[in-house]
This record gives sequence, C-alpha cells and structure tokens, in this order.
Amino acid sequence: MIKNIVVQLYPYSKISKKEIYDLLDFLKTNNIKNIELTSEIHAYLPGDILKDFNVYGTHTLASNKKPYPGKTIYPSIIFENDFIFPLSLPATFLGRSLNNKVNSFFLGNKYRRTDFSKVLKTRNYFDKEFWIELACWLNTKNDLTLHNHSYEIDLVIKDESPWTILNRYLMPHIRFQFDPQNVSKQGLVEKTLINYHNRIDSLHLDLDSPVTSNTTKNILLDFSREVPNPIDIVIEQRSTDKFKLMKQIEKIQRLI
Repeated sequence: MIKNIVVQLYPYSKISKKEIYDLLDFLKTNNIKNIELTSEIHAYLPGDILKDFNVYGTHTLASNKKPYPGKTIYPSIIFENDFIFPLSLPATFLGRSLNNKVNSFFLGNKYRRTDFSKVLKTRNYFDKEFWIELACWLNTKNDLTLHNHSYEIDLVIKDESPWTILNRYLMPHIRFQFDPQNVSKQGLVEKTLINYHNRIDSLHLDLDSPVTSNTTKNILLDFSREVPNPIDIVIEQRSTDKFKLMKQIEKIQRLI
C-alpha cells in the first residue's frame, strides 16, 4: 500500500541555490508536495521556502545542529570510508569491495557516526554487542528511521547481518528505509523485503537506474503495492533533469 510518492533532492545538493529554488517552484507547479532533503541542502534553505511542502525526512549528520522539519533519517549507521574522496578514488580501479578491504587494512575501518561513538561503550561494530547496545540507545529516540548503506545488509556478524540484529532488539517505532541500490547483491533485495517488511516504512526507487535490474524494480513495485503497512516511495533520481523526474513520477503513478 503506497502512502506517498516523495522526491529526494539528493542529486541537487551540488547545484546552485537558484537551481534549487527553480526546482522547488517546478515541484509546486506540478503539485508535488512531498520531498526528502539532505542536511547539506537544508543548511542553506531559508525556513519559509519549505512551507508549501511536506518534508518526510532529512538525511542528517550529527554535526548539523540546524533544526529541520520532518523525521530524522540516519544515512547509515557506519560512516563508510570508501564513500569519501580521495579514499573513494581507488574504487574506480579496484572495485568498491576490494577498495574497502584495502582501506580497512591501513585505517582499521573504525569510521562511524559521531552520534554513536560518543554514546556506546562497545566500539567495534564487528561485534554483535555493538548492534545490541546501539538498538537500546536508538529505542530512546522518537520518530527515527535508519537508512541502509551496504554494511547494514552485507556485513555478517556471527551469521547475522546488522539489520537482523537491530530488527530483533528495536522497538516498533524505529523504522527502516530500504535503499536497494546500496545492496551489493541484487538477490538480497527480495530477501530484505521479506525479512523486514513490518519495519520498512519507505524505500528508494529509481526506475531509470542502470544499477538495479528490471526484475528487481518489478519486485520493489510489487512489494509497494502488496505490503499491508503504508509506505513511502522515495524517488532517488541520479539525474538533475526536471522533466525526466516528472516522467518517472508519472510512470510510477501508473504502475502503482
């Protein structure tokens, strides 16, 4: 059951303020009211410019102290060092998995969100206790959603993934936002949807993405139609082309 179609503004975080304002005007003109921000975009937007929108979440970092509308979405539990330039550069030649192993060997792979490193006693996220302790801390928060990168789905800790451990210990009000493009193996997408369908309240979808196969896209659309709990479809378009965005919105509306 689809609750809302939401447009994530992540691809627009590197364009000018004027282009952001033009985009927001374009969305309003086309009666698109639901948006998902990043902390980078929200940091330079005046508060009144969002008054006509429903902000469904802000991908926020601990360092961003500016108040923001909507619920908090943590981009990922672990701050992955292979996402950060120049450490990300070798991934072009080595592949992301091998690049991450190289970085881990030299740097110890101890990067994590500052929120968690300050409040948790267990520092090693390769230990199951880290994720149990994290779940206990997250349970004290209100209206919080966890977005996955690769670690949450792919990392194996005593035969379980971090999301499996979190799902067991988290209270129902802590939700998951599933991004299938961050999963290393497309075969894990359907398994993830089945395992955590009661906790997923939104998922990212880009029908134009070359990363996701047509089979996987159909699985995501089928899940969106059939899941009993209302969820948001967050369009995460890689292109900044406004008219391609509009075509994708219209296509998703037809399909669901």
